[in-house]
Amino acid sequence: QHPEFLLIGLDYGVAGTAINDLSALVQQGRRFRHRDTSDEVFNNVNVMFVDVHQKFYREFLGTALWFYRSVGRDFPVLQIVWPDKQGSFPWDPDFSERARELQPILAAVS
Repeated sequence: QHPEFLLIGLDYGVAGTAINDLSALVQQGRRFRHRDTSDEVFNNVNVMFVDVHQKFYREFLGTALWFYRSVGRDFPVLQIVWPDKQGSFPWDPDFSERARELQPILAAVS
């Protein structure tokens, strides 16, 4: 009863831990929605959640597509968008170019 999470551009161990921590929060009743921010993913670093447009599902969510097809449901996905070292987000003009390369934003609209 909660959107899936997608985290792009970070080390697999870091990303896996973050998603597991978020999943534990969801199991405890916490809910995240489009444009919510939270410092619960990484200590004292805000992230923002954005709805992932379905046109990106095939490229980024192959296993989830397979799973949800088997249970016959569409599913929403929230991308966990992280800031660069200066605290800027990808939509900020001073966001790091290197971080921008690592983290494409998969939202429908800005």
